[in-house]
Amino acid sequence: MDAARSDHFSCYGYDKLTTPYIDEIAKKGVVFHNHFSNSTCTETSIPQLFFSRYLATPTLFQADAWRWGIRQYATDTIFKQGDAQQVFLSDLLSDKGYETVLFHNHQWFVKQSSIVKHFDASFYEERDTNVVSASIDWIRENRNTKFFAYCHIMSPHQPYPYYRGKFLSKAITPNEISKTLKKIDMGATNKKDLIQRQLQIIHGLYDSKLNHTDRHIGRLYNELEKLGLAQNTLFIITSDHGENLGEHEKLFHGGPPWESVIKIPLISVCPRFIPAGKKVYCLTESVDVMPTIVDVLKLDFPPRKTMDGVGLFNLIDNPDLKKEAVFPAEAIRTEEFKYFMGHLYNVKDDPHETENIIEQQPRLAEELKKRLHKAMRPYEDRYEKTQRSSLPPSEPFYYSVLEFEIEPKSEYVTSPIGSNPAKPWVLNIDWGGEEYGLFCIPANGIPERISLSAPLPNGRYKMYALLKTWGKVPKTAQEIGFRFRFDGESPFIYPPAIRLVRKYRNNVFFYVEFSEVYVSTEEVSVQISFTPPNKNTYMIHHIKFEPLGRKKRKGVEYDSDQEFRQKIEKLKSLGYM
Repeated sequence: MDAARSDHFSCYGYDKLTTPYIDEIAKKGVVFHNHFSNSTCTETSIPQLFFSRYLATPTLFQADAWRWGIRQYATDTIFKQGDAQQVFLSDLLSDKGYETVLFHNHQWFVKQSSIVKHFDASFYEERDTNVVSASIDWIRENRNTKFFAYCHIMSPHQPYPYYRGKFLSKAITPNEISKTLKKIDMGATNKKDLIQRQLQIIHGLYDSKLNHTDRHIGRLYNELEKLGLAQNTLFIITSDHGENLGEHEKLFHGGPPWESVIKIPLISVCPRFIPAGKKVYCLTESVDVMPTIVDVLKLDFPPRKTMDGVGLFNLIDNPDLKKEAVFPAEAIRTEEFKYFMGHLYNVKDDPHETENIIEQQPRLAEELKKRLHKAMRPYEDRYEKTQRSSLPPSEPFYYSVLEFEIEPKSEYVTSPIGSNPAKPWVLNIDWGGEEYGLFCIPANGIPERISLSAPLPNGRYKMYALLKTWGKVPKTAQEIGFRFRFDGESPFIYPPAIRLVRKYRNNVFFYVEFSEVYVSTEEVSVQISFTPPNKNTYMIHHIKFEPLGRKKRKGVEYDSDQEFRQKIEKLKSLGYM
């Protein structure tokens, strides 16, 4: 479940019956009442869960992978590999003879992403209902096979539905619901953006969506029972992170590790191995889930591989084996206190973290800070010392233009596009919009030559620049006055080809193809002369690299224009754009 906070589950003590089906499932196994995510966002929490790593490399997905059909790298991560001791949960299970399958409706889990490649099969469905239905259909067909099914359901993550549900007061009108959701659609992310009644609406809608998810999880478990699989199936309910619903003036997730965004459910059921009706109040965290699975399944863990977490089922009968602290999102959380940068809370007496006591107890804050740094230091050292790769990736990838050193600095200005900059080269770094990139605006004057330089593993590459314009699709580089060279001595030349990537509405994206380049100093540099004769504005969005001489996959998979538009709208509704 995505963005599910445990304090809104009725089996965790919530005063509304939001999760009746999960409540019944929980009675058959064990509920961990003080379970914490190690991160406040999906991008880092999922690798932590599946690698059992406080710091995991490489990332499994990134927000822009779906857009161009190839992986995006950053200059500070392209040389890094995962540490030699880490192993991905589904890879481990696959090696032990399990069929591994992913079901989801998350826009980041695209077919080009690493997480999908860790599974034998993956299925994307648009709606929660269909995700569960696809899971049921697959399980029916594979009931005689050992399997590991990961079902990632987006609810109760926003967007919230335009219906009342049963957790809103009848006094609240449809118009009030509509106005509240429109405020969210327009970018409201703080409590101050909403009046108190609108916060009540958000709480009610969140509970309604959680209740909606509960029904489908109940349907999935009921099917396991019908098929006679429940007795021997380890069934785990958890989340990647929680959700702020007005606490600390915040909405949604990400940011500081408040209880509302890190305290998540963990329910485990397996009648053959786990006693029913158990509750564990010891501190647990997401990195413990993988070791727990390994223990329950009695898997032989590969030599020279490690996990940062610990198995949890010994805690059922031996609570003295508990952890003294957990480490959610650069914080240390004990049973009584939580410390993170500039903050100290007595979470035992002040569970909603209303009073920061760091000034009253500076010694305690310093002690917890030292414990945090001491505990994390080995993992940070391992992360920093992960094996450095000197080879290029085996598949095409790209750098955002923001990754490049642009020279001379006197020839461009960093500025939002709407601020009417006066120079012909403008670097827009507004990641919140769709138009981040290096703009060439000849209406502001004659653009001077510039160079783009960035670290890059040694090897041979074919390079491309993704450009955007508005209106007519150019046919040749001569038509737009675009030339390049790889050194300061050779003459500038026109790229041999232009290839349209996509056109929607008035937006045109196309690649200009550079010649091959050989990198031997772990840095690439290209000089660009760009003088559009038609005075049209162009934007350089990214530079694509196609490694040569290494095994390549069977081609780059681009979404259709319709899929592209649908995914933009979906990501906007989820708050990612």
